[in-house]
Amino acid sequence: MKSTMKDVAVVAGVSVATVSHVLNNTKHITDTIRQRVYDAIETLNYKPNINARNFKMGKQQTIGFVVPDIANSFFSTLINEVEGVVAKQDYLLLVVNTQENPEMEKQQLHRLTSGLVDGVIVASTFDDYNMIRHVIPNSFPVVFIDRKLKNCSCDTIVISNYNAVYKGVEELILQGHRRIGCITGSQRLSTLDERLQAYRNCVTEHNIEVDEELILSVDVTKKIDMEVLARYFTHKMTAMVFLNNTITVDAFGYLVHKGVVFSRNMDAVGYSDAGWHEYAINAIDVISQPIAEMGNIAAARILERIDNPVVKKDEIVLQAVYVPRQQRAPVSPVEFPKTPIN
Repeated sequence: MKSTMKDVAVVAGVSVATVSHVLNNTKHITDTIRQRVYDAIETLNYKPNINARNFKMGKQQTIGFVVPDIANSFFSTLINEVEGVVAKQDYLLLVVNTQENPEMEKQQLHRLTSGLVDGVIVASTFDDYNMIRHVIPNSFPVVFIDRKLKNCSCDTIVISNYNAVYKGVEELILQGHRRIGCITGSQRLSTLDERLQAYRNCVTEHNIEVDEELILSVDVTKKIDMEVLARYFTHKMTAMVFLNNTITVDAFGYLVHKGVVFSRNMDAVGYSDAGWHEYAINAIDVISQPIAEMGNIAAARILERIDNPVVKKDEIVLQAVYVPRQQRAPVSPVEFPKTPIN
């Protein structure tokens, strides 16, 4: 027969209310009595009814995490970091993948904030909060990460890549490069817009005309079309800047298969959170983002927002770092995946 809270109270020699206070940590209980309750719980193998407790407390003990591309190593790392923090507070993490689809994001936000979760962390596909304001209830705990939205007064945690990208491009220029290619993604995302602006500004401020033929914009949710890369690289760049991790993987892989030896035939700056970066970072300079720090801060903030909805909302800006390959400890190469290229 399943034990009840009343059974625990009888064995511990306390009231049912005291057992409830111990379980929910809602009142100061002496260590002696608390231990008696714990001993009774262990003796009876009592399992609290989490659903009932959450209903009474108005909580689901669940946090939603809306990500635009779960296959992207940047977001999978974030998920791991956030889950590690919230699990310690007995919260489950419910992850939904929008595939960079704005309509899917609206639908998922509406479902999550309709009683399914206690709070939500969002890496949005939108650039303006007004476009999703109607699907998020007023005062609902929400933290936006990675992408910055206009007209948004919610907690926001972002990583600025401007200085890191600028420094990387500048180093290529100081090495004598004048034809520096740049592969980027959708400019409706604040992250990629900032990085491309850093590239443009650095080139211009070093008295080099920006050649639009050297800038390629791709869909970062899909593998880059090899024919597109083949046409693009006919422009004969001597150096490259890859503006996110998936671009780094695809473009780096294409060039290696074409026989390019980085740091000999071509110099490049890419992102170190890419798929096989252990191999890539031996040959190129990298931009390293504080992903773990962002995940930990986001998790702590959503927990704080759930417990204290009136806490002051903040915009937290972390900084990416440019790391030349000469400053890194050598890493043993791993076998590079061989993908046929037409």
